[in-house]
Amino acid sequence: MIEKNNIELKTPRSADDAEAIMALEKENFSSPLNAPAVAYLVQDESCVAAYLDGELAGYAAFLKGPFSCEIMRIAVNKKFRRRGIGRAMLRALEEKAKGFGSESLQLEVRSKNTAALALYESVGFMRVGLRKGYYRDPADDAVLMELDLTGKCVYDARVN
Repeated sequence: MIEKNNIELKTPRSADDAEAIMALEKENFSSPLNAPAVAYLVQDESCVAAYLDGELAGYAAFLKGPFSCEIMRIAVNKKFRRRGIGRAMLRALEEKAKGFGSESLQLEVRSKNTAALALYESVGFMRVGLRKGYYRDPADDAVLMELDLTGKCVYDARVN
C-alpha cells in the first residue's frame, strides 16, 4: 500500500487534467462523462485528483447539496489499483464535504462491485438502500451507501 504522503492529492485545474480524466472515464465506466461535464469538474472544488509519480492515478468528485454531498464518480487507473489511492481520495472528499458543512456523504455502487463495496464499508459507509435494476450495460442493482460526517449514527442497521 502506498502511504498517503506518496500520493499527491489536488483539485484538477488544467486542460491536461481534463484530458487524463476523460481517459479514466473511458477506461472505468460503461457510460463515461462527456467533455463538457469533465471540463466543469476540473473547475470545481468538489473534485480531487490523485497523482503518483506525476501521472494521474485517479479522481473522485461529488455534488454538493444543502445537507449532504453525493459522490458521483471515483475512478482509479487500473495500473495503480490496490495501492490505497481510492481510500486516500475518499478521505479527501470526506474532508472537503465537512468543509462545506455537509452532514453526510452518499453514493451508489453496483451490487456486483465487491471490491468497491468492501472499500466503502472499510472507511465507514453503511448500506442504506437498494435500487433494483438501476444500472444498464451490464444490468445490475445499485446499493445506496452513506457515511455520517457528524459523529452521530444516522442508521442503526445495514440494508442487504
